[in-house]
Amino acid sequence: MTGLPCSVLLIAMGAVGALGAVLVATGNQKGESNPAGFAGLVFMLLLGALGVFLFIANWANRRARILVDPTGLWVDNGKLRNVIPWQSLAGVGLYWSKFGRSQKVYSLELFPAGPIDRDDPVLWTLVRDEEPLHPDPAPVDVEGVVVGLLVDGDAVLGG
Repeated sequence: MTGLPCSVLLIAMGAVGALGAVLVATGNQKGESNPAGFAGLVFMLLLGALGVFLFIANWANRRARILVDPTGLWVDNGKLRNVIPWQSLAGVGLYWSKFGRSQKVYSLELFPAGPIDRDDPVLWTLVRDEEPLHPDPAPVDVEGVVVGLLVDGDAVLGG
């Protein structure tokens, strides 16, 4: 959970920028003001504003979680909880990608077998009305490991 500490750091940088802006506005800064200094203050204030927005978003989602059991996939946002029964899904996809050197970002994609209730306050916020990604028929080389693709029952492997 790095979102909250990073946003607090950005807010602290914005506070330093706000202090600098107050010092410049009151004429108590050391030395003369120059355009680079003003640009730095504006940049720090923007970082502080970004930190506030990120803090609000991370704080609101701090209790969000996904639970899996034989009944189905439970989506819990801290206040409301709902289940997606396994029988209502046509498929489930789990994707991951590397983020930096040591972190992985996961994406869970659910393919419903029927329509989704628009009045559901938990699940409807997760619905994306977009065409899903389609696999590239060409093999992909991932860190020296060649990954193949199964097309119409025939394995297509890269060299």
